[in-house]
Amino acid sequence: MGTSKKRASYDSEFYRRGGYIPGIKVDGMDLLAVQEATRWAKEYCLEGNGPIVMEMDSYRYMGHSMSDPDSAYRSRTDIQTVRNERDCVQKVKKLMLELGFIDEAGFKDMERTIKKEIDAELAIAEAQENTPMKELVTDIVVGEQYPIRSCQGTVFFDEKKLSAQ
Repeated sequence: MGTSKKRASYDSEFYRRGGYIPGIKVDGMDLLAVQEATRWAKEYCLEGNGPIVMEMDSYRYMGHSMSDPDSAYRSRTDIQTVRNERDCVQKVKKLMLELGFIDEAGFKDMERTIKKEIDAELAIAEAQENTPMKELVTDIVVGEQYPIRSCQGTVFFDEKKLSAQ
């Protein structure tokens, strides 16, 4: 964790890595840029041009996990700068305020409503039984075994053992 993309990849411009498949890089922190890029990419593909690789450049404010001290590879100042300059929610909020679509009170009401909806949906989800492990391979695996390449070498996945769980 925390390995820079320049150290981990021969080409850190991921949208260029499709070989013969063309690609575009999109500011994934800009809602309107993402909307326009996906609209264009869909049109491009539906016109018969084939697939396109889309790299959505975004920023993570926190580490990947509890064991990822992101402060080891970026400073609090870097994180705060991105939050202040590129935060997608704040960008949309600012645009909507400037265009007069909503006021601060409207945003507060909307945030409360969204929080209530999320809490209600979360309660429903948490009350559900866990999905059986055999569903991991439903409609994906055919046959008894297939190899999985991993850091530990090639291992074989046994669908029958998983189905028994």
